[in-house]
Amino acid sequence: MSRIVKRSILWAILAIIAYWIIGWIVKDIYFSMADIGMDETLEDIWKREMGVYTVVAAIIAGICCLGCADGVENEEILYYLLGISGIAIGAVFLIWLLLPMSTGATILANLLLIAAIVFPVVMWVIKITVNQDDEKEES
Repeated sequence: MSRIVKRSILWAILAIIAYWIIGWIVKDIYFSMADIGMDETLEDIWKREMGVYTVVAAIIAGICCLGCADGVENEEILYYLLGISGIAIGAVFLIWLLLPMSTGATILANLLLIAAIVFPVVMWVIKITVNQDDEKEES
């Protein structure tokens, strides 16, 4: 396996782990502070939880997109990465609004959020690896 593939897989796994850990912590903090009334249903709570995970994924994807576009004169890559991640996160909001609470909707939403994170992470790793290879060739 090439070095780029190994690094991409490693960093994608680390990004997914960070997504779940940070999302879990933020969700627990949010629910410990939120006032959940007796009239709220499980679907209302599920929608709050999906909202928290969506915001966490958007922040992680945004950081990765900005890191990937750092030092690039042409900002097309930033718009491209933000567009791809934005489409996935927008699809999760549509799931959140239109689909009823179910295991399938939760799995689909999480897969889309993971894709929104993994794509810019892989692009960032490729950019860093190519830059390192270019610096080695110049030396």
